[in-house]
Amino acid sequence: MKRALLSFILLSLPLTGAAMDECGKAACEAKHGRWSCSQGVLPGDGAVHDFSVRSNNPKAVFLCGQAAAARQGLDADFVASCMLDPEQPPSIDNSLERRCAKPSEDMAVEVCLEVGGHNPNLSCRYVNPTGARVKTVQLCGCWR
Repeated sequence: MKRALLSFILLSLPLTGAAMDECGKAACEAKHGRWSCSQGVLPGDGAVHDFSVRSNNPKAVFLCGQAAAARQGLDADFVASCMLDPEQPPSIDNSLERRCAKPSEDMAVEVCLEVGGHNPNLSCRYVNPTGARVKTVQLCGCWR
């Protein structure tokens, strides 16, 4: 149910918005924020996959975040960064600008959104091409 609601929100919101600040855990702590991360598996099926990380505080305000990827069976850690503010709207013309860093440059970020309200979260939509190596995505957010 939650996944269906997230997909509906991501599909219904306009694909333009304010750029999101990117930061790591140390920068979050320096801002006196609370760092929270989640991970998910992204198959190489060419389909759209949504991932999110919650703040765990209904009154939290999003400060910044970070996304990274690792190729299963090849990378021992999250070695490829992925952006939080890809060029919008997603198109073939801007597909190179929406890709994660090497060695996961075959994967693209469609959109990332900070969703406020009673359950604040950071949600991103990814596409890993058909036949690509399975990836593990880590999405982290900093809230205060």
